[in-house]
Amino acid sequence: MVETSIKNDKNKAMINKWIKFDLYGMAFKLKVFGYDKDNEWVKTSWSFRFEDIISYDRDYEELFTIDCIDYLISYLKKLLNNKIKKIKKVGFFEPDFEFVLKPQEVWYDSILKDDPPHVIDICMELNVYLWHKGATPTYFSMTFERKDIQRLYDYLVVVSENGRKEIKNGKYTNFDTKCKK
Repeated sequence: MVETSIKNDKNKAMINKWIKFDLYGMAFKLKVFGYDKDNEWVKTSWSFRFEDIISYDRDYEELFTIDCIDYLISYLKKLLNNKIKKIKKVGFFEPDFEFVLKPQEVWYDSILKDDPPHVIDICMELNVYLWHKGATPTYFSMTFERKDIQRLYDYLVVVSENGRKEIKNGKYTNFDTKCKK
């Protein structure tokens, strides 16, 4: 079962921080802020760096609605709990990001029946669509393993309003401290 928590007593400060990932050489930073039921859109900043090849940043974009964040949280939780049985694509109104959720796979070697099954754990691809005078079909993709999916899930729960309420009530106690400004 997926659980999320925060170690830090300064819980409100955690909400306005960047989360950073190193995905096989791709440095990805994400900041989601302004999650407020009075506003439909959530502000988002992000940065991608890959050697001298990719340098892509956006600041203060209205990429997700509050409902989109909640929807993504629910599907990441299902993925982490092995409740998704087929590949699920999660996209939103703004076409910048597409999340491709891939369930755990188990397969057996058909030749050697006594061998144990092969298990490929869950993963998620993040497809980032580029803009050139508008939306394009051109994108680059990154793969998140279970530990990265868990960190993203934890982060989104914390920035969501429901997460804030649960933090205030002391429910979360082990948040990944790799979330930094």
